Amino acid sequence: MDPRDIGRALERSRRAARMTQAEVAAAMGTSQGAISRAERGRVMPSVQFLERFARATGRTVSMDLGPRQRNPHLRRLVTVRRGDRSRGKQPFAEWELWDMRTTGKGEPSSR
Repeated sequence: MDPRDIGRALERSRRAARMTQAEVAAAMGTSQGAISRAERGRVMPSVQFLERFARATGRTVSMDLGPRQRNPHLRRLVTVRRGDRSRGKQPFAEWELWDMRTTGKGEPSSR
């Protein structure tokens, strides 16, 4: 979970409630700077912070524990490699999948 995504959700919630950061901070008993840092994704807010923020803006907190997302770079590279099959090249083995995170150079991963 990315703190920036949470921050964007906090900002949307605050704006939907037609409140300023200072008003939310006062309702939560915290500083305007703490609200700003959370909305900009500079910190990972605690569950307690999210609950207080939700109460201050008249919202509720909900959580989605969905399936883990795959690395978008890996999916793109696998698509490119699979395209090689249609051009008459040798099919590749599963362990030849390219992983930009591992080598950083677009070379096949040695794992």
